[in-house]
Formats: sequence, structure tokens, C-alpha cells
Amino acid sequence: MHMLTFLGTGKYEVTTYTFGDRRHTTRFCPAALAHFLRPERTLIVVTQRAREMHFKALADELAAVTQPQEVLIPDGRDEAELWQIFDALTAHVPPGGEMVADITHGFRSLPFLSFLAVAYLRVALGVEVQGVYYGAYEARNEQNESPIFDLTPFVTLLDWTVATDRFIRFGDARDLAERLKEGMPAGHRLGTDLALRQLKDSLKWAAEAMQCVSLALRLNRAFESMEQAQRLVHTLQEQRARIEARARPFALLTERVVRAYQPLALEKPKKVENRLANLRIQGQMVRWYMDKEQIVQAMTLAREWLISLLLYRITDKPLYDRTAREQVENAVSNLAERYRDKEKHRPPLETPYTEDIAALPQPDQLVDVWNKLTNVRNDLAHAGMRPDAAPADSIWKRAHEVHHQLDDLAAHLVPEIALVSPETSLAPETEKAMILLNFGHPLTAEQRRQIEQLAGQPIDRLIEVPTHFDHAQPFAEQVRALVDSLGLTSEEWQHAAIFVNPPTFSAIAMTLLAELHGRMGYFPPVVRMRPVEDVLPPRFEAAEIINLQQVRTSARERR
Repeated sequence: MHMLTFLGTGKYEVTTYTFGDRRHTTRFCPAALAHFLRPERTLIVVTQRAREMHFKALADELAAVTQPQEVLIPDGRDEAELWQIFDALTAHVPPGGEMVADITHGFRSLPFLSFLAVAYLRVALGVEVQGVYYGAYEARNEQNESPIFDLTPFVTLLDWTVATDRFIRFGDARDLAERLKEGMPAGHRLGTDLALRQLKDSLKWAAEAMQCVSLALRLNRAFESMEQAQRLVHTLQEQRARIEARARPFALLTERVVRAYQPLALEKPKKVENRLANLRIQGQMVRWYMDKEQIVQAMTLAREWLISLLLYRITDKPLYDRTAREQVENAVSNLAERYRDKEKHRPPLETPYTEDIAALPQPDQLVDVWNKLTNVRNDLAHAGMRPDAAPADSIWKRAHEVHHQLDDLAAHLVPEIALVSPETSLAPETEKAMILLNFGHPLTAEQRRQIEQLAGQPIDRLIEVPTHFDHAQPFAEQVRALVDSLGLTSEEWQHAAIFVNPPTFSAIAMTLLAELHGRMGYFPPVVRMRPVEDVLPPRFEAAEIINLQQVRTSARERR
């Protein structure tokens, strides 16, 4: 094992460095660490001035337990010299070896460069970094004892960050799951320790949930992806406290993972009553794939999403009903035939839905999107093994074009799937804070969870607004005062993702929506609550989120 350490020009004082229950009195922290860790060789990074002041004294002290080796560096007065320092830090450690680093006596930018060098050595040369340490002379006690801090977790924080970013940006959970598994307590330590067993279960469940949603998304399993995303979000929220105890770097990143995958989460996506939420999430998944340049998965799911939209619009069948899906697909094909040259017409396919599909608004747009989706998907499925196969850049461009057209068509086919206006899109990458203004009864934890599931993102801020009006006074003035009391800034009114649970009194609700439209520039999405059947005492649940702006836009076409 090698130890990498630094030597500056400071006036080093004698202190007793403590490392767990071990102690060593010296002027130099690397000398103490060398006694504790017994490295074979110690690389001492010094400038010329530091070498003249302290190198011999430190080298003499180290020689009793390790082989000291000088690594001479420039002062770091410009960028070129900083690169020379970095090269010097990485040039003396053999690939695949083991090392520890001590940054106690590093000068100016050297501790920062040493952290970067350590990260580079681990990734590029496969060096196993067993520890990064700092002797805190400034934290010494009255007995002149200075603790040595283990900074290794802060080095691994970079690994956690990269692994989390990979999971969020590309849906690949392998590195992140592996990090969680590494934090599991060893089997021989579990014994009768209930807390350790619970911790191991928490880390295991979180790792498995990530791997499952990652695999389901990579293989384009839409329903399974929803279920596994729900499992992942629930696991991280429920187990966060225990995970933080063992894998603190990841605990700092869990909220980012939850934010990224909450829009894809749905419990029991095959239930008929979840058809609308399922449709919305399918659209989110198509955008998720497109954002990550996973064009094959995006176009494959996009074509199925269009069938699902049509099936929802004209039937009450489950979205996974194979017969119904085939009949809807045949009906769209029959409609597309009507737009072909008569001499090329084929006999219509058997289906009861041809006229239902033909009666939908904008049939020409439907046929155009259907044909483009089919052509792109077929071209992708044949892997370029056709004489007329399109080049990759053409496929990429066509996929993006048809995706935008499909989004527009979906808003007309099923307006209620668009939760908010384009200005406040709920696409996962926006990560806009969700503010819920509740003018109704106080929400229960279960009702909040239902709203978050319908909205596809967590409630960042809940504002409970007691609504008690004086019926002898004008409502408009009372509504204005009520909205003023919310304390939202002009920027929040115009840019935050604001949802509203309106008051039950209709005149107040209508006046309130007019006031909110004036401040926001569009109608906010509103929560509809409904009573749960056959339950005493009466209980309410969140039924849907109604996009009032989309309702208004659609209504304009019927003027």
C-alpha cells in the first residue's frame, strides 16, 4: 500500500494525533498515519521551498516505518503548473494498487487537486483508495490531542453522484444499486441486532427496486415500469431514515431520484379505474425515452400509446385488452385506407370500431400521425436491413417530429390527460415546485398521496386556506383578500406549478378561479374530490385533476 501526503511551509507544532483508540505524538500528521497504517511507501509531495524547510525532518521520522519518496512539484502559480502538479500526483501510483491519502499539510489548492487525483486514480487506473484523512490540529483539545478525520465518504460522494445521475439521465441503475449493496452489513454482524437486519433489508429493497424499474424501462414494459416506479418511490420514502444511517451520500440524493421517477409511478396500472392515469404516464414515458435519446423504445411505445388513447376514447375496455387493441388498430388502418388512392385500396379489416374512429375530430391528423409512427417503428424494427432503410439522422429527426405531432393529437383525443398548460409542463426534467392551494377541508395523508399520484410529482408546498365568507359582503372583494393572504410572489404566480382544490361553495369557487386566472395568466388545474362509496363515516378521495386550461382550449374549437 502507498500513502500520498503533502508538505507545506507552515510552522508545524507538536501534538498528539488520535485515530480511534491509537495515539502518536509528532509535528507531522503523515508521520502519525504512517505509524497507524504502515504503508510500504509514502509519497511526499513538496515544493522546493517546503522541501528545504521540512522534508528531511519528516523523511527521517517516516523512515522507521515506511519508505519516504520525494515528489517535487511547482508552486502552482498558473494553470499550466496546476496541471504539472496533477500529473505528479498521479504518476507515482501503480495501476491496480492500494493507497491512502493524507491532505493535512496541503497548501492552497493542493487538497482540492488531491481529491481530483484520487478520483482519477480510482477510475482510470483501478487504484483502490482505502482512505483519505485529515489531521485536525485546529480541533485539538485541552490535552493537545488532535483528531484525524476520515474523509473517505466525501470521496465516494462523487461516485454516488455519478451513479445517481446515470440512473436519472439514462435509467441505468446498475452502479447505484451496487453502491447500496456495498453498504449492507456483513452477515456475521447481524446476529440478534434487529436494527442492522432492518438496515440490510432497507438497502436491499431500495437496490432491488432500482434494478427492477431500470430493467422494465430498458425493455419497454410500460405497465411493469409504472408498478416498479411506484415501488421505488414508496421504498425510498419509507426507508430513507434507515438508508441515511448507512449510506448518507445516497440519502442526500434520494429526493432527486424520487422527483425523477414519481411521474412514472402508478399502483395497479391495469385496473380499469386507472386508465386515465395510465394514459398520462404512458405519455410521460414516451417523453422520458425521447429526452434520453432512446428512440427505439420511444417509437415502439408511442405507437402503442396512440392505440391506448383511441381505445380509451371510444371504449370502456382495459388498456391491455388484446382483442380490443387489435380491433382499434384495424379501425385506424381502415380509416387510413380511405386516404389512399382508390386503385390501391384493400378490403377493410374486420372491426366494430371503424365508424367510431372515423367520427373522431381531425381524422386527417390521426391518419398522418399513424402512418408516420408505423413507418418509423417498422424501419427501426428491421434494423436497417431493407433497401430503402432511412439513415440514422433521418430516423432521429422523423421521430422527434412525429412525437410532437402525437402530443398535440393526444391533447385533442383525450384532453383530460394534459394536467397543466404548456407553460407549466409536468415533464420530469422541469422539476418545477408543485404548490397545492387547498380551499377545501384539510387533506389527509392518503388524499395527498392520491393527488401526488395523479399529478405525477410530489407536493412541495401545501397551503391550507380556511374559507369562511360573509354572505352580506361582496364575494369578489373577499376572494381578492383571500388570495392576497396566500403570500405568493409574482414570480410564483406566473411560473410555479400551482394546483387548486377549490372550495365547495360554487359562487366562491367560480370567483376564485377568475381571480387566479388573472394572476397566473391561465386557468390552474383543479383537484376533483369524490365520496368513497359504502363507507361510514363519509370519506372523500381524489378522483382526478382537471386541466381547466385544456378544457377552455378545446371549447374554443366548438364556437
